[in-house]
Amino acid sequence: MQKLFITTLILVGYAFAFRLPSLLYDNNLSSSTECSLCKYFVAKLDGYAKENKTISELENLAAELCIDLDLELKRVCDGIVKVYGPDVACLYQHSYLSEDTICNILVGDSCTKASTPYNWTVKLPNDNPPPKYIPLSNPPSNKPTVKVLHIADLHLDPTYLVGSQANCKAPQCCDWLSSAADQIKAKEFGTQSNCDIPESSLATMLEEISTYDFDWVYWTGDITPHNVWNQTQEMHVELTNKVNALIKEKLPGKKVYPAIGNHETYPVSQLPIPSVNPKNSPTPAKWIFDTLESNWNSWLNDSSTTATIVKGGYYTTKIAPNLRLISYNGIIGDNENFYAYTNISDPYGMLEWLAEELQKAENAGDYVHIIGHEPPYASQTSVYKENYYRIIRKYANTVRGQFAAHTHKDEFRVFYEDSVDDVCGTPYGVMYVAPSITTYSDHNPGFKIYTIDGDWENSTWSVLDFQTYVLNLTKVNNFHGEPKFTPLYSAKEAYSLNSLFPQDWSDLIARFSLDKDLFTKFYHYFMRRNSINPTDLEGIECLNWLSSGVFGTCLP
Repeated sequence: MQKLFITTLILVGYAFAFRLPSLLYDNNLSSSTECSLCKYFVAKLDGYAKENKTISELENLAAELCIDLDLELKRVCDGIVKVYGPDVACLYQHSYLSEDTICNILVGDSCTKASTPYNWTVKLPNDNPPPKYIPLSNPPSNKPTVKVLHIADLHLDPTYLVGSQANCKAPQCCDWLSSAADQIKAKEFGTQSNCDIPESSLATMLEEISTYDFDWVYWTGDITPHNVWNQTQEMHVELTNKVNALIKEKLPGKKVYPAIGNHETYPVSQLPIPSVNPKNSPTPAKWIFDTLESNWNSWLNDSSTTATIVKGGYYTTKIAPNLRLISYNGIIGDNENFYAYTNISDPYGMLEWLAEELQKAENAGDYVHIIGHEPPYASQTSVYKENYYRIIRKYANTVRGQFAAHTHKDEFRVFYEDSVDDVCGTPYGVMYVAPSITTYSDHNPGFKIYTIDGDWENSTWSVLDFQTYVLNLTKVNNFHGEPKFTPLYSAKEAYSLNSLFPQDWSDLIARFSLDKDLFTKFYHYFMRRNSINPTDLEGIECLNWLSSGVFGTCLP
């Protein structure tokens, strides 16, 4: 999906450079080459603009370039330009960013350093320095716990067709338009390839999941399929209604706490802001926020959530004694959201609201779980990411769990205080990322169930353990068996952990660096594939990617 979206940007807009990471990786090019290509494409766009070409002419040029360079199939090229063209054009017309600033944002400081109005800091409720982080300990074994189901990245594909090509030339396959690159066929229940999930399989999987023991659900988004060039706003509304209704039907009586995914908006990952949007509307995203509110209100049953959902797709609600939930909208700062590259600070007011809600929780003596679709380390612009880390660090003693999705992998990230001279600061937080239900790209479907410190006088409401479950599609499809999820691993058992607090995960990362077998085990869980190619491990021996909120190494 990253490659497809990057292709979108190379075609239409200054963000040509978004495709560069995959181009560099595929061709072993250097970061200096990436920087040069970025500046070339930005200058190219400026040249077209100075020729006073119309938007229609630019779109035609983009589609022709896509086809001539054989970047994608003609139908994909044409569709991408049609879907994303208006938003890219709007962004370009309103942007005040220079060539250096654009390439700094897209490529990083290795390209060029730029001082721009894009750097902004969210105002916090007070100027007090972050308090000292207080490490936690496990509760007595006789205390109550709760079980929380975490599902994400469903990606229902209404065009899925059994017997179609599963390894086609388009970025998404297994539909009636798929053309063959070889003879791998779409399977009945789902296919481990660049394919999403058929409706019948999603319904069956949710029904199977309903048989497990859990008290409530964190549903962290992504509904529509990955064929982003062949979608409409009406389709997004229809699928959003359908999938949420399906969850309600298959998980009856369960309290579900949802978060918006980047595939809920149309075009995918785009969230226009009131001051900048193609229709000059004061409420450009009203259609999706209203759709979500109408689907979520029966689960939340809390009228206080309505105002912020319809304003920006985020909310907070009390979910247990001394425990609040905050659901954030990560699309606002998505690095694939064109509108995140304006000079408008915190355009939906979400980050300032997040800090204020955490302060309210702290004042009341409550703890907080935060859910969202996009983890900041994976897909957020640097300014959003840095502001998020700053907020979480200030309220590290209040935030007792962070739960995200988006990567389709089963993973975690440790948050650290700023490092000094490449020596790690104190680990103060952990973000858990759910595996995807969809098979895109080449994964077995999965979900997590967390065991969390429950309702008692001194509860920490922290994650004590989790179990990941997977569905082996090869067995289901080849032997026509029942679609039963099976346990893949328990975190404490698999990694010999006594607890799951930030220091424990930080210590585990250090163990990974010394024990390749242990890291290989993690990578197997991370990918959820039937087999792992040993060469996959060669490029990821450095484990800094498991650390967030810190610059510099955190390994021995």
